[in-house]
Amino acid sequence: MFLSNIDQLFNFDVETVHFFSAVESFLPSTVCNAIERALQQLLVPYDFLAGRLRLDPLEGRLEIDCNGAVVGFVIALSEMTLEEVGDLTFPNPAFKNLVPTRSLKGLEDWPLMTIQVTSFKCGGFAIGISNNHITFDGATFKNFLDNLASVAASSEGTLSVHPCNDRDLLSARSPPRVMFPHPELTKNIDSIFDASTGTPIETKLFRLSPSDITLLKQKANSPHGGAAPTSFNAVTAHVWRCHAAVTAANTSRLLYMVDLRPRLRQHLPKSYAGCGVWGPTPPPPATNLWKVNFIEWWRAFERGRRG
Repeated sequence: MFLSNIDQLFNFDVETVHFFSAVESFLPSTVCNAIERALQQLLVPYDFLAGRLRLDPLEGRLEIDCNGAVVGFVIALSEMTLEEVGDLTFPNPAFKNLVPTRSLKGLEDWPLMTIQVTSFKCGGFAIGISNNHITFDGATFKNFLDNLASVAASSEGTLSVHPCNDRDLLSARSPPRVMFPHPELTKNIDSIFDASTGTPIETKLFRLSPSDITLLKQKANSPHGGAAPTSFNAVTAHVWRCHAAVTAANTSRLLYMVDLRPRLRQHLPKSYAGCGVWGPTPPPPATNLWKVNFIEWWRAFERGRRG
């Protein structure tokens, strides 16, 4: 399977855990059998998941060898209850035991997806999924989960979304044509999230209440009218502004993921199963960001989103 230039950038594993409280009619054995059966059926429309990554020696590009080498499926038991695990909305080290981790095997030996179903003493269970980001972006991973639930709940194996697996839809022009600047690819610029720098990143989870978000949106409102900022814009703008106030760099850059499907001149199908996202950056104002008032700064953010 051909992988686009965007796919090539996302060769790393994504780990998620999904918790479910106890339901008397769903015994652990029932849950495991239903998920395993649904996964087997999904490997027909998502046949590439059972393949393996390999490097084309001539092109020097990654591709998926759809060789039917299967996905991983793990069944685990825990002596803990969900309550003993702790706050399920806040990641903690105990979650590591609920997700299958990559072994030291080579590129062509490790499954593109492995699912672990863990049953707890209280009757609840967790589904831990480790998948290579090349397989899905966030939007199409949600489609996969919807299909997994739909097939598991249906005796007929009905899909809620039929995946579009044609990744040639995002193949690059040959020769390439650079039509405008790409500041998101500029190196040596301080940014909030930049895994390429090698600098350890400390992760924090900030809980914002509805009233907190409302207050931020009110502060971002322009006195001259116009559209009110969305919650995403207001919160992200505030985070960027705080970072710019403490960074030692003269320029602070924000990257955020945008779904390309509805934004291309020739729209990608909503069910496009590849990585249909990109991380643009809004153009910063001419002066240091921490000196810029919130309204000007939010307008720059809006221009970046529209661009």
